[in-house]
Amino acid sequence: MKESPLLLKPAMAWAAREGLKSETRRLDGLNEINTIPSVWELTDLVHETQSRTTMAIFKHMYSSFNTRAAKCRYGVPGDRLWIRETWWERKDHLSEVKDVNAVRFTEPTEDMAYLYKKRPSIFMPRWACRSVYEIVGIRVERLNEITEYGILAEGLVGLSKDGGVTMKFGICDSDGSPGNDDFGWPWKYWEKNPVMAFGKLWDSINAKRGYSWDMNPWVWVVEFRRM
Repeated sequence: MKESPLLLKPAMAWAAREGLKSETRRLDGLNEINTIPSVWELTDLVHETQSRTTMAIFKHMYSSFNTRAAKCRYGVPGDRLWIRETWWERKDHLSEVKDVNAVRFTEPTEDMAYLYKKRPSIFMPRWACRSVYEIVGIRVERLNEITEYGILAEGLVGLSKDGGVTMKFGICDSDGSPGNDDFGWPWKYWEKNPVMAFGKLWDSINAKRGYSWDMNPWVWVVEFRRM
């Protein structure tokens, strides 16, 4: 069994803990294919349980002898993901001591702020993690193939303010309502079209890296459940 870290934005880490997020779409290992994603087609997906590796095999659409293999860094179904998220660490904590009591996941109150320093998710060690998930599926697809089910499994929420006449999709705050008290979207930014809502979320994270919704890159779809 393999364990891999998974970085999540605060909104997505919250959604996973609340059972609202059970999928993540990732670009790792697909850089070459995504140089021009439209010229590649998926021919095989192999889960190698002995080496704990998932491999995607692609063929160039205009050259049958031109093939590429891409490796998923997260392993195979049955492996685990541990979540790296924003955290606060006591300033007097010794880094070599694995003390979960020196860690918190909400911003300290003003009278306690002097005791803590905010730490980016990338620097979270395994021992400080509070959320672990089991991978239940890994597949590869083009980003635009996502369905409404997949959009909701990615952590977006559908809400209505008029008794169900109009449904809008977006990211809610930690109280489950629209707003920007912590990480949610104000109601005016929610979308009636779930695809547009997911595209907005995707682009906020990945467009600046060159992998926009409109580019329609190949992605790993990793499905998971809480341990």
